Amino acid sequence: MTDLTLESLADRVQRLERQNRRLRIRWLLSLFIIIGGVASAMTMGALALGNSSSALSAARGETRRAISAQQFALRDEKGYMQAELAAQATGPLLRMWDAKGHPRVILSVHQDTGPELHLSDAKGKARAGLSLGLDGQPRFELTDASGITRVSLCEERHGHPSFTMLDAEGTVHLGWQPLHGMSGYQQAAFSVSGTKSLSTALLGIRQDGRLGFDLLDSEGKTLFSAP
Repeated sequence: MTDLTLESLADRVQRLERQNRRLRIRWLLSLFIIIGGVASAMTMGALALGNSSSALSAARGETRRAISAQQFALRDEKGYMQAELAAQATGPLLRMWDAKGHPRVILSVHQDTGPELHLSDAKGKARAGLSLGLDGQPRFELTDASGITRVSLCEERHGHPSFTMLDAEGTVHLGWQPLHGMSGYQQAAFSVSGTKSLSTALLGIRQDGRLGFDLLDSEGKTLFSAP
């Protein structure tokens, strides 16, 4: 009975040792698999990070370089044109539209006239303009719905400012205009014109330094002068 018990215990011990060896082998295999997986994940992560860094560096490099084209178009989510920048034969042109498709802002640099800025109303008609001629003389104009200039501010060739207000027919009714010695005035005078310019009243400083007033007819002849 004792021998059987000892043999039985010996068998159990051997089985436990075999099981223990198998468990150690499995544990080592599992450890190797885990280590391999972690190493693989770290390698893939490093490669992905390197690719991302390379892509980011490439993108940053592109922003440092100029983008060249003859035309750029800006559209909304529905595909409607909002702005356009184009290189035309006469010079660069920038146009912007409103939500209804009407051109509202036009900025250009024309080779024959110089830089110009035009602002339009909701119907697309130009109502305000600012320009700088090739001779360096600036001009600002306001127009009515019919396209007739109603207000004009500019610099004349002799360097004197000129301001005029016109009626619907384009006739000057009020202004500050250079006269260049006309009617004995210094440089410029304040003028008021009647209907269809049948008469014009001038008020300004004469050549002798005194305040002068003149009333002219439609042909520019003096009707009245004081003093």
